[in-house]
Amino acid sequence: MTRGVCTTMRELADDGKIIMCVIHQPSSQTFDLFTHLLLLAKGRIVYNGPMATLQSYFSSLGVVCPRFHNPADFFINQISIVPTEQEASYARLKMLWDSYENSNLAKGNMAWKDELSEEVRTAKHKAVSMKHFHASTATQFYFTMKRNIQNEFRYGGEGGREGGREGEEGDILFVFSLISLI
Repeated sequence: MTRGVCTTMRELADDGKIIMCVIHQPSSQTFDLFTHLLLLAKGRIVYNGPMATLQSYFSSLGVVCPRFHNPADFFINQISIVPTEQEASYARLKMLWDSYENSNLAKGNMAWKDELSEEVRTAKHKAVSMKHFHASTATQFYFTMKRNIQNEFRYGGEGGREGGREGEEGDILFVFSLISLI
């Protein structure tokens, strides 16, 4: 399911739409569908740039993803705090934060701000209030849960969907929905 959604987003992006999303633990096939990546650790940027330069950027810092390793897993592990190795984890993060802040990549990412007019830079922006949504959170949850249950019954076994079942993503979403209810 995740790959299907990401493939659709990739098609929309290829049509000129700007797509932004957050994805938790993507497979390597899903990870390869993205063109740009923003890695944050403790709210600070570790990497913000094209996927094409991700490996070479980290390699230049001495952080090399092993061959045949899922890069998504590898880079998430690099920016995670390991409870039993907190001191080493924070030292690694400090090096990654400082390296990004002093990189040409970061400078290039900030260059667009110089081109903005003073009016745009100082304009106040209004946030969208959650009360402007037509359906309450409970209503949204109800219909999402209903759709997940229907899909589980409709496509639950092997086959059912064109090309058969690609994995257990539907089960994971269904279980996540149940956990969210508790």
